[in-house]
Amino acid sequence: MLTAFADVRDNVTAQCENIRRLKSQGDTGLVLFYVGILMPKVDPLVVALANSLDYAIIMMPLNDPHPAYSEVISDVMQAIFLDHMHNPMFAMDLLEQATKLPPAQHTVDTVVRMVADRLHVGVALFNRDGQVITACAWPTTASEDWGAFARVHFDAGTAPLDARHQYWEKVSDDPRLGTVWLLLLQDGGTLDVYARGEVVSTLQIALNLWGQNPTAMSRGALLSAIMAGDPVQIQRLAAFYHVALADLRQGWLIPQFTGQDRARSKASWWRWWAKRRRWPCVNATIIYYFCFPAATSHRGPCRR
Repeated sequence: MLTAFADVRDNVTAQCENIRRLKSQGDTGLVLFYVGILMPKVDPLVVALANSLDYAIIMMPLNDPHPAYSEVISDVMQAIFLDHMHNPMFAMDLLEQATKLPPAQHTVDTVVRMVADRLHVGVALFNRDGQVITACAWPTTASEDWGAFARVHFDAGTAPLDARHQYWEKVSDDPRLGTVWLLLLQDGGTLDVYARGEVVSTLQIALNLWGQNPTAMSRGALLSAIMAGDPVQIQRLAAFYHVALADLRQGWLIPQFTGQDRARSKASWWRWWAKRRRWPCVNATIIYYFCFPAATSHRGPCRR
């Protein structure tokens, strides 16, 4: 992370909160620019917090306006490139990085993104029916029609017009995990067999550690995909549950009630909600509720 804390240069509380949030998302440190110019100084509270979180803060020279973000980015990218050249065996390195992330990010999705970022390739995992389990395009802002690649591989469909190298590997084929296929998309150059082997090893271990049953689907996953803005998962799960997303009319997110009035507010809200829904009132703190036209779902007009 590169920052000058320009918007919160005089707000130590906000600086600390930013560091906490960055750490919770898996960041390991930041480079702090323009101290003495924009931000007056690094407060001891910020240093103490960083030390307690094992979070690195690299401060550029004090009162020096000349170091630019681009210079640091170039130096870091060069160091990463040289490291990749000298350390081609990266499976254990990636998995070690993944284990250092917060527990919520100990997932196969995280490892897939790390592989894509390491090799600068598109990565997708498919079940034996050609359905996407998880995928990450490269660059990450790109949009891929993973289904088109799957149709070619699994159903001998018409190949998409794509000049990139495509590498298919079988990652898993056991009763617990099911059959899992890997697709790597390389734009320019080729991906040697050793790098592909490292990717397979990395994903095999990730599946064994955090995969559970990667080919399984759940209704809650559709909501999670919608909230995360994951178009691949949204389309896959919507098709599986026969949900017409274009007909989605409204959604409700009800947060947990907190504070001294928690019980009274919660009871009042549930009484209001019970008058406006068909189902008996359930004592829960978080629900989600979507309404669809009756014709779009075999389960009725509403889902919750």
